[in-house]
Amino acid sequence: MRIEDTVACIGGDEFVIILQNLGSDGTDVPAQTRVAATKIFSALEEPYALKHHEFFSTVSIGATIIDSSNANSDEMLKQADIAMYQAKKSGRNTLRFFDPVMQAAIDKRASIEHALHNAIEENQFQLYYQKHVDDKGAVVGSEALIRWKSPSLGLVLPGDFIPLAEDSGLILSVGRWVINAACEQIQSCREQGLGDEVSVAVNISPKQFYHPQFIDDILECLKRTGVDARRLKFEVTESLVIRDIDAAVDIMRKLKRLGGKVLDG
Repeated sequence: MRIEDTVACIGGDEFVIILQNLGSDGTDVPAQTRVAATKIFSALEEPYALKHHEFFSTVSIGATIIDSSNANSDEMLKQADIAMYQAKKSGRNTLRFFDPVMQAAIDKRASIEHALHNAIEENQFQLYYQKHVDDKGAVVGSEALIRWKSPSLGLVLPGDFIPLAEDSGLILSVGRWVINAACEQIQSCREQGLGDEVSVAVNISPKQFYHPQFIDDILECLKRTGVDARRLKFEVTESLVIRDIDAAVDIMRKLKRLGGKVLDG
């Protein structure tokens, strides 16, 4: 770096660099920042010799342009941090500048996550059922499809909130609700004389499938509702299974002993 620049370590693997005197009008600041970033990439790409072994490192850089008229150190660091995580998402070893659109997306995500917490507490979910028919057109079961009926957001489709639930860990509570609601629906159909052979398939997320409480949650639900385990089917993806084949096979065997079926979705 230049003599007028500042370099500081603010964490185990996080550094802050302040580039000063990059021009009075700011028009070439991004270009000069890219030049500095290129030098950093080049320096850190060199191999490190540690105990007779060579190691290589990569760096993700997030940058924000400081406006001296309203500069705030906490806000500037926050913006650079947001840009850095965008650089990591882009494949690492790259530079990204802070964009207000990034902040807007993060604020929106935080708002939806907060609403999702309330949805779980206030039971705002609904299950829709897609019929499964045999070659003669007779209904042999259905697939449970979750929808979120939010007072503020309206009807939210799973593609708009399931990934967020996965990232935040809320998918465990959401998945538990789906299994309970599906079992209650099976029992309700049975009590109404709509067929003892009706089955319902539910989609299972990787985090839910591999959670230590997964089997116990199913057992508790079956016991509470009185549903025959053969009426409950679990849809999983191929990618879920190959993530840990041995663990997946063990869980599937436990589900089979219960009477449930696992379908490759």
